[in-house]
Amino acid sequence: MVKRLDAVYAVTSKLRRLFPNAAITERKDKITDESDKDCFYVYARNSLNTYYNRYYNNKVLDIIINFLPQNDETDYMNIIDLIEETFSRYLEIEGSKYLIQNITTQQVEDSHGDFIVFILSIPYLDGALELEEYPLMGGNPEESTVDEMMKEIHINYRERDD
Repeated sequence: MVKRLDAVYAVTSKLRRLFPNAAITERKDKITDESDKDCFYVYARNSLNTYYNRYYNNKVLDIIINFLPQNDETDYMNIIDLIEETFSRYLEIEGSKYLIQNITTQQVEDSHGDFIVFILSIPYLDGALELEEYPLMGGNPEESTVDEMMKEIHINYRERDD
């Protein structure tokens, strides 16, 4: 399972290296209109959780980056290119690399001014059962352990005539 907080931390770490003078937060309530810095607000949500097979669920984690510029002179095109280039392949979360399948970029205008929304979509398979819980051969998990199955093995062995 990919933890949302770990994914947000991975993204904010990269953003801090790219934009050392920007305010970067995981909490929306920390954003103020009076800020004298460009601001990034980052959060994550699961946009898909469907059955894949008996042992796995197919999931998609969306990481949303909201960029709120300090002023109207911010070079939007440069910011968009830099974010898309930085997050174009994969994201390393807690030592594992996850493919970024899609980046959606949208410029939004509202009463507070313009801002840009980036959505990074990361598909992955999540284990539906713990490994110890996998029922072998469709039986009861308590009775279908490997030890139980290995009690009796029939081997057909015959020497070859050369």
